[in-house]
Amino acid sequence: RLFSGEYAANSACEHATMYIPFGTFKYYDTEEWHNEFRWRAQNDAQDGDIFPSSYKTGQDMWFQVISAQDKTCRVYGDETMRAVETSTEGAANIPQKPEGFTVTEIGEYAFLTCGKLTVVNIPNTVKLIGNGAFGFCTGLVSASIPSSVETIGESAFAFATKLASVTLQEGLKEIGTGAFGFTGVYSVTLPSTLKELGQQAFYGCSNLTDINIPDGINEIKSSTFALCRNLTSIELPASVATLGYHSFYNCDNLGVVKIHNARVRLVDEDGHETSDNGAFAEETYHWSELYMPEGSYDYYNQEPWTTWFGAMVSSLPYVATGIGQVEKSVEAPALWYSLDGKPMLSAPTKPGLYIRNGKKVVVK
Repeated sequence: RLFSGEYAANSACEHATMYIPFGTFKYYDTEEWHNEFRWRAQNDAQDGDIFPSSYKTGQDMWFQVISAQDKTCRVYGDETMRAVETSTEGAANIPQKPEGFTVTEIGEYAFLTCGKLTVVNIPNTVKLIGNGAFGFCTGLVSASIPSSVETIGESAFAFATKLASVTLQEGLKEIGTGAFGFTGVYSVTLPSTLKELGQQAFYGCSNLTDINIPDGINEIKSSTFALCRNLTSIELPASVATLGYHSFYNCDNLGVVKIHNARVRLVDEDGHETSDNGAFAEETYHWSELYMPEGSYDYYNQEPWTTWFGAMVSSLPYVATGIGQVEKSVEAPALWYSLDGKPMLSAPTKPGLYIRNGKKVVVK
């Protein structure tokens, strides 16, 4: 409070006008403020203004103006303030247009540590769920994520330990680092529009039994699915060309892995190519099976792949990705390819036109 006590009796204030921030009129329209100021004037909304709006009877949620001109706002939070009281129980139905402003973002930390929230309903105007927005919401069992959401930020739902099932709609493009780490999810459907899957995105999701990787994901990054101990199978589309450090480390029940790219690279924590990055735990999967494209057996039938998998099966249909995308290792001998980019198990014996080291070679 700016004025209280002795100032209330100061006759100099009785006829003064107090200018208050946008959206806060009801907080100052009380008897105690009437005694201090005759008039209250609410300022027009400005970019960055923080204002409250009712989201249920007797309770407010806080918002911040993104653009006063476009009349857009975000659900507000920061390192010390939350959008609602952390003791709030039950459902939080985020209004679509508080005070006439369209909600397009769930801001950083907006509901962080709101451990008694059980359900959050997000309007279909939201495009971004910010970093840590629902982190440590340990009572959260359901979050309705609409198709308007394009980005889920870092640690957005991390440690929401009761969050059991997540359906992500078509339109989502990016899942940030640790977004669903240590949640209780057991099944996740990733949309075909997804292009970026952050490191540790599902780290420590010990209940996870089923996950799909959509075509278009180029890399499974560091520890993305590490410690997903109940994950039994995984299928990587041809678009996945890189496995990061510990990407599936300690997935103890992973019995079947299908890789559709003929030459998946292994990279370390800094993104540099390496001969062994612990993508799968050593000697843990002695009973598990690796399925690979036809013609790629020689590439995968060597360490560390043979250390990670007990059975190597070359049976998947080969998908040509173009000569320009063929990765060549310095340690490996130059391979032969047919004109359509299909690798060959050995040097050609039949006359014809082939490709080696990126150049056309005529065999007579």
